[in-house]
Amino acid sequence: MMSALSKISELLGGLGELLLAARDSVRQWQRDWKQGQLSEGSKVLIGVWLAAALLLALMCANLLL
Repeated sequence: MMSALSKISELLGGLGELLLAARDSVRQWQRDWKQGQLSEGSKVLIGVWLAAALLLALMCANLLL
């Protein structure tokens, strides 16, 4: 059980770094969204971030089971 918790802790640390890296992108997306200028590239990046977050959540759930 401790091994799973340490793995989850490592994953969450990686998530924290990922979120810090994504902060500027999110701010840019918000500005683009408000101006109605959300590009196709931005839409793809949003999908990639969501997929990465989902994958991380699934990895954490798998470690708990």
